[in-house]
Amino acid sequence: MKKIIIITALAAAMIINCKSNASQPGADAVYISDTSQVEDTSSTGNRAISNESPGVFSDVTGKEWKLVDIYLVNSRINFDREELTQKGFTDIFTLKFEGEMVSGKGEPNRYSAPYTTGDNRNISIMPMRSTLMASILPNEKLNEYEFFLYLQNVYEWKLIDKNLELFSKTADGGDVRLVWIASE
Repeated sequence: MKKIIIITALAAAMIINCKSNASQPGADAVYISDTSQVEDTSSTGNRAISNESPGVFSDVTGKEWKLVDIYLVNSRINFDREELTQKGFTDIFTLKFEGEMVSGKGEPNRYSAPYTTGDNRNISIMPMRSTLMASILPNEKLNEYEFFLYLQNVYEWKLIDKNLELFSKTADGGDVRLVWIASE
């Protein structure tokens, strides 16, 4: 009984926190001027001028994407998909844009949210709804709350070498770059 009360309280705190974050600066879409010639040149997320084509958003929709890298200001989180599969994490941290909705799976919860795209590859993901399951085997590299926060703070997308890259912000405004591969 105590476990149920604790889990319910944690779920309520997550929902309240997500709603309050959605109304704070940085949680809304941020318009970036044309950066079609910008690409990442290091593992720290620094960007430099390039002429690489960013693709079109229809190349992104209808596919399931799996998170493989997260670049933060001074660090990189890598997800070895083969290792995750061996540990039983076959479908965590996924993403799919279909119609006007984005959906996928965190760890362990499924989520969905409306999204919009516009000029200059800007994108905005609205506040999410998700299931409220407790994780039995939490992933030590990324907690689900941070994953959802990064998705809700996404402001730009790009296709580079068939990988989807989403540019986002941390809770304190730091730059985040999420790199995804298409499922086979």
